[in-house]
Amino acid sequence: MTHYTRIALIDPDEATAAALVATLDAHGCATVALGPDTRDMRETLDAPGLRADVIVVNAARTPGPSIALARRLRGRAGHGATPILVLGGAPEPEAGTKAGAGTVAGNGIESVIGAPFADAALVSRVRSEERRVGQEGRSRGAPDH
Repeated sequence: MTHYTRIALIDPDEATAAALVATLDAHGCATVALGPDTRDMRETLDAPGLRADVIVVNAARTPGPSIALARRLRGRAGHGATPILVLGGAPEPEAGTKAGAGTVAGNGIESVIGAPFADAALVSRVRSEERRVGQEGRSRGAPDH
């Protein structure tokens, strides 16, 4: 049985979202792009059955609203431990705590990849976050997904 990492991608730019979806899906992910307009994102977030292993946010253009939507998705039932990975922010929290204009520190953002980034770095970080959550779930006795 093939395992696909389920990704919820929040990116307001259609062209960038399409490129990220193609990259992630080529590496064994099943990616749902949320957007490009806020209404579409909200309708998708409210859709029953949307489940993600990792939430990826492209914060290069509209970091505040994009991060807020990611936190809203994670606040839904069953997503409490879902990691949020921000693209386009400062890569080291001590060097800078902002992903664009959105504050990263203390906002439940697990990982930040600074721009520009290589496709391999994105895929590696997604896999790392998925493994970390899986290990934490197993240590608490939660079923592996």
